[in-house]
Amino acid sequence: MVSKIIRGLANPYIWITLGVLLWLGLLDNYNWLEQYRLSQRLRQMRAQLEFYEKEIAILRQEKEALQSDPYTQEYYARQHYWVKRKGEKVYILSNH
Repeated sequence: MVSKIIRGLANPYIWITLGVLLWLGLLDNYNWLEQYRLSQRLRQMRAQLEFYEKEIAILRQEKEALQSDPYTQEYYARQHYWVKRKGEKVYILSNH
């Protein structure tokens, strides 16, 4: 039994295989730890892509509403530019 193990350790293919695994697993630029980090980063970036695609869809809907709906145009102008009709007063409240 022990002699089989010793003969197996004397086999150069075992050492070459262990050397390649060591090189690829720990010493290479794209080792297993780096592959794990890259997969985590990819997962994070895919989540961001999904978020931004949803945000773009919402903004496109708002754009279409602003271009076609007069009520939305008036609402946007009042909220962002403090547009008022004749005879109206605009009150600005501050949280300071």
